[in-house]
Amino acid sequence: MANFIELAKALGWPIAIIIAAVCILVTIFRITSKKGSLKFGVKDWFNLETDSQKSVTATADKSVTSEDEITSRPISGSGIGERDEDGVLQPEKAGPVHFFLAGSIEELDSAFSSFRITESFSKDPDFWQCTYINKKHELGVLNEDVEYQKLAAANPTWVWPLIYLIRRYVRLHEAEKASDCLEQALIRSSEDNLQYVLREGVRMHATLFSTDRAFQFVVSRLKISSSDIDISSMFRELSSVIQTDNIFDTIFYREIALSLNFDKNELFEIAYAYGSIPDTKLVSFERYRELYCADDGYISAANNMGVIVSDNTAVETDYFERAIKSGDAMAHANLARNLAHAGYIARAEKVLEDAFSLHLSTEAEAALADAKVKVSVARKRVDEERDKLEKHAREQDTKYKSLVFSAFSFLKAGGDYSIEGLFISEDNEIGINGTADVRVGMQVGEEIHLGVLAARGLCYEGKINRKGAGLLDFSERRVIAARVSDDEVRVILFPIGFSLDSKSRVISLRRVVSDHQQLEEQKDMMERLLLEVKR
Repeated sequence: MANFIELAKALGWPIAIIIAAVCILVTIFRITSKKGSLKFGVKDWFNLETDSQKSVTATADKSVTSEDEITSRPISGSGIGERDEDGVLQPEKAGPVHFFLAGSIEELDSAFSSFRITESFSKDPDFWQCTYINKKHELGVLNEDVEYQKLAAANPTWVWPLIYLIRRYVRLHEAEKASDCLEQALIRSSEDNLQYVLREGVRMHATLFSTDRAFQFVVSRLKISSSDIDISSMFRELSSVIQTDNIFDTIFYREIALSLNFDKNELFEIAYAYGSIPDTKLVSFERYRELYCADDGYISAANNMGVIVSDNTAVETDYFERAIKSGDAMAHANLARNLAHAGYIARAEKVLEDAFSLHLSTEAEAALADAKVKVSVARKRVDEERDKLEKHAREQDTKYKSLVFSAFSFLKAGGDYSIEGLFISEDNEIGINGTADVRVGMQVGEEIHLGVLAARGLCYEGKINRKGAGLLDFSERRVIAARVSDDEVRVILFPIGFSLDSKSRVISLRRVVSDHQQLEEQKDMMERLLLEVKR
């Protein structure tokens, strides 16, 4: 403290306070980070295009809103010789000094000579040879493109020299050369490495042209690339190259990628994304439940399920307790806050200490037996409420999945996902008109609710509210629409506001044809609703 006061005198109080604040933030970060340390993997050396959002560590909080985030993502590693989804080979537990950590050309050449005789190199010589050339370039050796070209010419089955050339030409904005290398890499690719070529193709189109071009590249490969892993890799990469603050711009791509190639970390991130939006909290809850059932060691899942169901304290506490048994520190904090808020201060302190032992007397045993009877009654009630909630969340998620996968099936069959023309529900309650933009209108009693939907990958998403609504109007609700056939648009209509028993509606809209009789039958809808939508 004395040092801080001296610093304040020397620099002035404003500057000293700023420095102190930074020190506090760094300390908090190290406390909240797993094991209090920063991790830097081999992946960060090899793949400069790694999606930055996946390295962000989020802070847990009791409530999940658009402003408040939930528990930190766990990080896992794998061994060298095992390539992750980005084509990166991870370090093995034991072996020679890794050449890619060299600080000079001499050190690099020496380490790489030793590495060449390992089994890891023999399994993926093209990848490691290209990594060596790339490291030489980092250390100041120029003309690495010439070396890649020589490798590609001398080894007609190698794709990694072409992948590294694509990355170089992308950095130089040489679209024609990058496209030529991609075409050659696709021709050379095999079942083992096609997914890495496809991912590079998506990234190249997005960087040099646009995300729309990247999407068209994916569509063009759907019928050619039949492997689930290949298709999943393209959609996962497509979701990573889109820079957006709206999860609906990427979430449908991530859903498809996950369905074709299951990954627990990806499932967690999808659940995490859905949890940031009130309308999709039940979807988030169900995804966390799927993760928890698949791996009860995934300790963050149970905690976040409790965070989402905070409206039901009993069920919320039950999930926190499950997470505590698995060792989730954030669940201890969440439960301790709940207990302290309810006045159980001593219990909250014991939860936070996470270690105590009891030497029971006869009186204490009797008191515990009495408590056990009461807890067993409460347990039955909680079990019934939890089972009811899980069933309801599963039903809502089934509706959501059905829409996304129906849109994907239509796209894969060669359909156009864009909504153009006029589509109306059978009961004339809701209509969509796709022209320059996609507008939706809905009849609610005597009121008309209107809105505009934005293209979000496979689907359209937006909100509608009462026509002429003011600032204090609470009629706003979310709408997701998808083209599922040439003549049908399917819509999910979310309820106004969120509650644990919220129910979404799935509505089918049919294309309005020019048949005179059909137009006469829908005359009222046209006059009262659709003319409003066109405005």
